[in-house]
Amino acid sequence: MIIEKIKNFLSLTIRGTLGYGTYILLNIAFVVLTVLVFFLLFPFKNFRRKVISFLLMYFSKAIILTLDICQILKTECIGEEFLGKKNSIIVSNHTSLLDAIYIAAFVPNIFVVLKKNYEKFFPVWILVKCFDFIVIETSSLESIQQVQEKSRALMEKGCSVLIFPEGTRSLSGRIQDFKILAFKIAKEINADVQCLTLYQEGTLLTKRKPTFFPLPKGYFCLSILPKISSSEAKNPEMLANMCHRKIAKELEQIKNRRNK
Repeated sequence: MIIEKIKNFLSLTIRGTLGYGTYILLNIAFVVLTVLVFFLLFPFKNFRRKVISFLLMYFSKAIILTLDICQILKTECIGEEFLGKKNSIIVSNHTSLLDAIYIAAFVPNIFVVLKKNYEKFFPVWILVKCFDFIVIETSSLESIQQVQEKSRALMEKGCSVLIFPEGTRSLSGRIQDFKILAFKIAKEINADVQCLTLYQEGTLLTKRKPTFFPLPKGYFCLSILPKISSSEAKNPEMLANMCHRKIAKELEQIKNRRNK
């Protein structure tokens, strides 16, 4: 019994070391390449944005593959056919610090609205400075107005903007009430809203007794849902409620499938 526990602990430790070590190396490589692209293509803003978007997507895919190979977190994505080519305001429930990475791996040409305290992570800070990721201070009306303006400008250029309308990771795992910022922007520019549902088993980088190392293998599901036209709702509040119900319903269906 004791020997078996030691073996399991050693296995988790080795897998965790390999997984997190590779994760750190991928982050360093991404930062170096992003900075190089930023300076080398500085005069060519649109082309620079496309190159960094490409790097973001494929480094995110590499991180997901690493976590899967090292048996830290198995990932499943369903509903990719609903993405389409048209850009949209993207909204999702918020489960862990890995959410944006998983979404960026599957959704192209995406910009993320982040709380200011996430700038303490160096790769995020680089993305804010070099790639127009948007920082928000929820207590500042001026900051909220700037987010609206920047989001509108990016949407007009054909980019998609990801906003987590809960505003923070859920402590209980249940979906919290949605703030209306994302839906207000969608109504103002008559944009479609793409709803995503995230489901995670395990507590890796969540608020629910977060586990970092060593850890048993977890499971992460990204479900991409059909787009909603903002014209289907009379106001941002109704649009927010429609999206909340849609995401919550899908979350329950995923849980039911996993529990069978």
